[in-house]
Amino acid sequence: GTIVELLLEDGIDGGKLLSRFRDCAGYLVVFSRSIHKCDVGGIDSKPRSFTWKPEHILENIALGDVIAPAGRHRALVTVGQGRLRSLSPLAPFVVTLSGHHS
Repeated sequence: GTIVELLLEDGIDGGKLLSRFRDCAGYLVVFSRSIHKCDVGGIDSKPRSFTWKPEHILENIALGDVIAPAGRHRALVTVGQGRLRSLSPLAPFVVTLSGHHS
C-alpha cells in the first residue's frame, strides 16, 4: 500500500482539503487503473474506506457500487482498451443479471 501525508502551507484549511478529497475518493477508485481501494482519515475525522469491486457482466461492461457524497449507488461502466470509458448511475432499484436487487 501507499501512505500519503500532506504538508500544508500556511493559510490552507486542511479540513476543507480533506473533505473535498473524501468527496472525490469514491470516483478515484472507479477511474483509476490500479487503485481500487482507498482509506481516507485525518487527525480529527473517522477513517473512511472507498472500494471498487465491479462485476463484469459483459466483456466491456461492468456493474459496481460507487460511494459518492450523496451516498452509495450502483453504476454501470463501459471499459475500452483497458480504460474506463463512461460511468452511468443506475436507478435506485435495479435487477442485476444474478437476480439480486439493490
